[in-house]
Amino acid sequence: MGRIDRQVKVRGYRVETDEIKQTLSKRKDIFDAAIVAKLNQHGHTELAAYLISEARPSVTELRGYLREYLPDYMIPSHFIYLDQFPLTASGKVDLNQLPDLGKHSVQMKGNVEPMNAIEESMVAIWREILGVESIGTTDNFFELGGDSIKAIQIASKFNNGSQSIQVRHILSHQTIVDICQFVKIQTLEKMYDQAL
Repeated sequence: MGRIDRQVKVRGYRVETDEIKQTLSKRKDIFDAAIVAKLNQHGHTELAAYLISEARPSVTELRGYLREYLPDYMIPSHFIYLDQFPLTASGKVDLNQLPDLGKHSVQMKGNVEPMNAIEESMVAIWREILGVESIGTTDNFFELGGDSIKAIQIASKFNNGSQSIQVRHILSHQTIVDICQFVKIQTLEKMYDQAL
């Protein structure tokens, strides 16, 4: 029964949170971990990793590490560092008392403002889809809680007649600056081809 209790369903997959916790705990810079399924502001279930660590490795580093051992659907969308876990009366981690996703921001590189209309448009779309208010153009898509489903939603909202982007470009370029630079180059190439 305990094994069943630690299973959650995320994006149609059954996930054992203990497997993710054990994988993270193998790292020497992670003192303890708690993995839970939380509802985001859109009502979708996402995995969140709450971590105790002095070193506090970056989200990009943690995601890269987990990818070596786990499939994509088992990699948490959110990584939140805490100084200590809330405990039950019996001394176990109180999963129900862990902070909501909206109350803790993930590690970001600084709030770099958009420099043009394309970047402004992309920032607005990221805010809506990712549910993060403070987004800079150099923030990493995955560090903000992005995944392949959200990349599809962003591409769908961004694409119009003159500008288009594919999901794989969001997943590979990962920051608004790099994505928009790619879009500008792609648009110029299209205009050049039409002029020939």
